[in-house]
Amino acid sequence: MKQYIFIAFLSLLFFSQTVAAEETYFTAKGFEDGKDLVFRGKYAEGVVKSDYPYLLRIYWSYFDVNNSGMPDASTMDSQFEFEEDISKLDTNGLGHLVLVATGNSRKEWVLYVKNPIVWQKKLNQVLKDKQTYPLKIVETYQPDWDLYSDFMKNLKD
Repeated sequence: MKQYIFIAFLSLLFFSQTVAAEETYFTAKGFEDGKDLVFRGKYAEGVVKSDYPYLLRIYWSYFDVNNSGMPDASTMDSQFEFEEDISKLDTNGLGHLVLVATGNSRKEWVLYVKNPIVWQKKLNQVLKDKQTYPLKIVETYQPDWDLYSDFMKNLKD
C-alpha cells in the first residue's frame, strides 16, 4: 500500500469548531497526486500523550468510480457506519481518534492507543455483528506522537 505523508499536502482551508469544553475539532483540505484530500481531526488537548504510545493507522482503500479520489455514496455510508462504531473506542484509558483523511482512493483513521492488543480486541467486539470492512491496520510504537505533532505543526504554519 502506498504510504503518504499528508502533512506535505496540506493547504487552503482551515477552521475549528468547539464541540465540548474538552474537545476542539478541525477540518482542513489538501492535495495529493492532483486529488483532493479532506482532513478531520481533534486537538488532543489534555491528553497525556505518553499514556497512548501506539499509533494505529486504519486504511480503507476503495475503487474511485468518478476519478475524483473520493468515495462513492455507498462506500461513504459504510465508512460513516464504521467510524460510528470505532468512535465507541475513542475514550480515556483506551485510545484517541485524532485524525481522519479521505481522498486519493483511500480513507485513513489515525489513532493513538494505550494497548493495541486490547484496543483491537474491543474493536472485534464492536464489529462482531457488522459487515466485513476492507481494512488494513498498521501499528507503530510512537510515544512522542510524531505523526500527529508534525501534522499539527504544519496545520498552524
